[in-house]
Amino acid sequence: MDKRQIIVVSLLIVVCGCWNTSKQNKEKKQDDFYTTTGGWDWIRVPLLKPYDVRKTDPEIEANSWTIKFYTSLGTYNVKQVDVKDSIIFVLSGKVDEKNDSDSTLVNLINVPTGWYIIDTRKKIEKGFPSKEEFEMYIKENHYPIPQWHNIDSLSNALSQGAQVPWQPKDTLSGK
Repeated sequence: MDKRQIIVVSLLIVVCGCWNTSKQNKEKKQDDFYTTTGGWDWIRVPLLKPYDVRKTDPEIEANSWTIKFYTSLGTYNVKQVDVKDSIIFVLSGKVDEKNDSDSTLVNLINVPTGWYIIDTRKKIEKGFPSKEEFEMYIKENHYPIPQWHNIDSLSNALSQGAQVPWQPKDTLSGK
């Protein structure tokens, strides 16, 4: 073999070796959406990708949990959430009689309490200023009934290594 053939064969071996390693790394790369719980000045609770609930500067008591919507502004003062299949349920604002100062946004209007449904398959983000409207919409669209989870309790559990109840099985650590 002359030098050209040796160089060509060597280059082919190197290129094939790099391509195979790159493919293996992509397969090993884990999606950390459900395992990242925050950064140095913020914390989060993952819902369904790409939705999460966040709190900036959690040490400041006045700061509240917020969720960003993709078709409208979103809402703040998130208190409870649930995820069923591809549906996210959010309850924000005043959820008990103890705190009269709580409020939230529904369709860019400040209201005491807001109920939200995010259907990730149909790309629907809908807010309701009354529980009755929320429940009627659930019934009319055959959505499951939410089993509410307190957002602070979920955040505390995540900070201690737990997972959210709706985390997909293929993203669980060690799987």
